[in-house]
Amino acid sequence: MRIYVRDKRRLGLWLWMPNGLLLNSLTAEIAVRIAKSQGRVQLDKKELLQMMKELRRIGKRRPRLELADITAQDGSRVKIRL
Repeated sequence: MRIYVRDKRRLGLWLWMPNGLLLNSLTAEIAVRIAKSQGRVQLDKKELLQMMKELRRIGKRRPRLELADITAQDGSRVKIRL
């Protein structure tokens, strides 16, 4: 997963994180616990693992798939790619 952040002064920062590090069962367990403690989303670990499995599968087929491209009013920009 690649995360690119650029502020209004055009200073950019690239972050590269391996999908195996982000999309695994430990991360799913942590995400489920946080979601349950905040009471925002009702997630099941099994469902979240299935979503992560699909993201890994899609990442292999389309490695540069853009998940988010957000531009703020002041010109800041964030891109997240698989």
